[in-house]
Amino acid sequence: MAERERERNRSYETYQSNLEYKSKAREWRAKAAKLVKGKDHQPMWNGHGYTAYLVDPEKPYADGKYPATRQLHIFKELIPPGGSNIEHKHLDEAAVFILFGYGHSMIGGWKDDERATTVGERFDWEAGDIVLVPPNTWHVFFNDDKEKPAIFLGITSTVLKYLGIYDLEHHGSEGRKPWDERAHTGDFERWWKDAQAKAMGMR
Repeated sequence: MAERERERNRSYETYQSNLEYKSKAREWRAKAAKLVKGKDHQPMWNGHGYTAYLVDPEKPYADGKYPATRQLHIFKELIPPGGSNIEHKHLDEAAVFILFGYGHSMIGGWKDDERATTVGERFDWEAGDIVLVPPNTWHVFFNDDKEKPAIFLGITSTVLKYLGIYDLEHHGSEGRKPWDERAHTGDFERWWKDAQAKAMGMR
């Protein structure tokens, strides 16, 4: 009888939790971050590129708050002069807005042994353009400027990850050395700030 009582209590608690989900979600949203200052976003090497995660439901901000949006993943990535990020593909589609600089992307292929640089199509871009990446398609971004960085804003959805079917693969070395082997980290901070200022029309 005691075991049946415990099972009944667990069932009741589960049902009550579902009933209370809406109010708990409303309470959580009220406490979540709705404004994040730009100064808090500095690019960090993550094995793929120099990236600043602007909105990531799994990453809290400096004040400990999580973003109020749960279905968006937004990041800014810096590609150093003459550099590129790692060729990769992911199950979710992506919209990439070019904030600063010019270059090109290779997009195409989906098999594991294919590469966008050989079977893909070339797309030349500059600041103000939008690059749309289909799901599960190899792609890579090249900065064609040998003196200045390129910066883009990437937007994807977190829905597939919540459903448990997210997938990310890339060609290249996992955790490869950052591009700044010959440059001081301060140079990248300078490029980052300068590019952001120009992209905002401040200079």
